[in-house]
Amino acid sequence: MHLYDLLADISSITFPRGTAFSPLTLKMDSTYDYYSLSKLDADPDDLFSQTASLLTSVRDKMETEDPHDAEQAVYEEYTIATMASMIFGSNFIESSGSTKDISEKVCQSVFAGFTVDPELPSIAPDYRETRDFLREHKRPADQDAIMRARVEIIDHAKAWTYLLSALLKGPLTEEHLLTTHRILCASLPLEDGTPYAGIYRTVPVCAGFTSFAPASSVPGLMRTLVSDYNLAIHRATERGSLDPFTLAAEFAH
Repeated sequence: MHLYDLLADISSITFPRGTAFSPLTLKMDSTYDYYSLSKLDADPDDLFSQTASLLTSVRDKMETEDPHDAEQAVYEEYTIATMASMIFGSNFIESSGSTKDISEKVCQSVFAGFTVDPELPSIAPDYRETRDFLREHKRPADQDAIMRARVEIIDHAKAWTYLLSALLKGPLTEEHLLTTHRILCASLPLEDGTPYAGIYRTVPVCAGFTSFAPASSVPGLMRTLVSDYNLAIHRATERGSLDPFTLAAEFAH
């Protein structure tokens, strides 16, 4: 199932027409750093209230007896664009992928279920735009690098589609995370050929002066992560409310 169909299914489940069902409500918790946000002249209470109000407006429209198809399309297109922007941002942090425009275009094609060719002719506008982007950010910009940048977008979009679909079917599992990683990295082998896609690492890893958990601890830490996430969702379901920003901050990479 591609992402457009998945969103349509989500809408029919989350906003069933003509019923009294309501999804989890948004409720702000007490973990916000008011001091840090005050430096940005942003009040967490106001921002959260605005977000909750927008969600309520969308929900009210989707729960009407006969919502207009145009409104449904706007909702889905906005959600798709937001997810594509998320993938661009995630890639950009890791010095991978291409420009925001190309990332969004490729993601939308993958989300719609189309097969996207990672190879581009050198005369293609996207080829030149990617090459210039890579050069601007001091990354290799030969033909292989341009194709790799495109693969990084394609596989990221595929991995996200898989993970979102899995999360909507039931609790998170370790296999979901391993499969997501396999989809994300299978087409991007390491230079020395060491297998790494979809498996827990077996070597030490560091970034700058930061050393990460030893390889022997990774399986146990991942089990804890999965358990903690599922517990957070279970507790939110019992309460009938959720603070999605706190949830994202707790489990973000």
